[in-house]
Amino acid sequence: MRKVEDQIKNLAALTGVVLMAAAEAMAQENSSRPARRIVVSIPDRKLAVLEGNRIVRIFETAVGAPKSPSPTGTWRRITFF
Repeated sequence: MRKVEDQIKNLAALTGVVLMAAAEAMAQENSSRPARRIVVSIPDRKLAVLEGNRIVRIFETAVGAPKSPSPTGTWRRITFF
């Protein structure tokens, strides 16, 4: 029974992420809003949400371990719909 519960939790988490991505895509279509970005500082273990050049919110976040380090780089969102 535990396996089914884990699958439901994983599906719920994935659904939440997809809904958030869809809402973000729709919000970005409104050109009157500044672009929203997420910046992660691995050494500081912080995630910052920025709109234009303004910091909206900063969150503490977990990062990868030495055995499985967090990837570095710059990524762009891909819109699927």
